[in-house]
Amino acid sequence: MREDRDLLRAARRGDLRAAEQLVERHHRMVRALACRLAPHPDDGDDVAQEVFLAALRGLERFRGEGSVAAWLRGIVRNQARLAWRRCARDRSVHFDDLAAYIEDLAENTAATDEHDPARADALAHCLDQLDPRARRLIELRHVKGLSSLAIGELMGAKPPTVRTTLVRLHARLHDCIRRRLQRNAVELRHG
Repeated sequence: MREDRDLLRAARRGDLRAAEQLVERHHRMVRALACRLAPHPDDGDDVAQEVFLAALRGLERFRGEGSVAAWLRGIVRNQARLAWRRCARDRSVHFDDLAAYIEDLAENTAATDEHDPARADALAHCLDQLDPRARRLIELRHVKGLSSLAIGELMGAKPPTVRTTLVRLHARLHDCIRRRLQRNAVELRHG
């Protein structure tokens, strides 16, 4: 069996079989790490694919100071970071809108009900589905207006953990609302 460095040198010279062997050899490790670091486990395959594309494009940049596996793990971390940024950018509009709905609902203003009662009902339903700690986090952020630092102090968590948890909660709420609205629309058509 050829060593990783030998395969890497051959791949640099254009040997496609050597490149395929590198991918086959490291695919499980790359995919497993990508699934753990990606914004959603379903994104892991996409991140893994991006890792191998980036690695093959960047064969010349591998200096050989560490193992090929360590080099690939670094690429996984970078690609996962990019996936998180894309996810945040794609959902930021939805999150801003979601935050406004949460705040309107908390203040019991008529604005939410006047503009989109179905969405307000879906949000209320989805908030009810959260565990008490998650609901408390949403309340502290969107009702009380506390910073991540203040929330962290109250809940015994570090601010980055609070921010990450909020992003994940926003994603869950957004997906729950979308599913609830779709289900309601289907029920209206058939019912």
